[in-house]
Amino acid sequence: LSVLYAGHGKTPKDAASVRATHPIPAACGIYYFEVKIVSKGRDGYMGIGLSAQGVNMNRLPGWDKHSYGYHGDDGHSFCSSGTGQPYGPTFTTGDVIGCCVNLINNTCFYTKNGHSLGIAFTDLPGDTQINRQQRWRLICILGSKRWSEAKRTRSLPSSEASWHRDQRSQEASRPWDQRSHEASRPPDGRSCEASRPRDQQNSKA
Repeated sequence: LSVLYAGHGKTPKDAASVRATHPIPAACGIYYFEVKIVSKGRDGYMGIGLSAQGVNMNRLPGWDKHSYGYHGDDGHSFCSSGTGQPYGPTFTTGDVIGCCVNLINNTCFYTKNGHSLGIAFTDLPGDTQINRQQRWRLICILGSKRWSEAKRTRSLPSSEASWHRDQRSQEASRPWDQRSHEASRPPDGRSCEASRPRDQQNSKA
């Protein structure tokens, strides 16, 4: 699947998203997918993450309730809020960003070019807050600048989830400076409170 953004990209109102037509199967336990940034264009920036069905498609991932994203322009994670938190390195053309959702303990972490960045989100809403049939759908790529393009490279079959869970858990537990030398700032897990204010949600314009 290849995605090309060709809008104006001058304000947050120009944002556009691509979301999976089917939710992550709840029975899979752990789900992992990757996105390759083929070309971000001259001024483009991208966000990769998750959302529930019904979340506004004209917004960057993580800005709205039941939406979570990792943004390439500043390396921040956005947890149902327009205010981002320092998380990992920036990403751009040529990078491969992975997103792993653990439906067992309701956490999510990202990878960059095969290196784990640590837990990005904890306490993702469970079935009591989101209908099981409509829970997390992949937002493979979003762009709010011109000519942002990405290619989804692979997803994790459920039969491999147990093995990858052990491998990723070991990787995520390693010190930040042993996992990746691309950023000096260590990530930290943070609880998601969907009710946080979005008073800075237009700060990327």
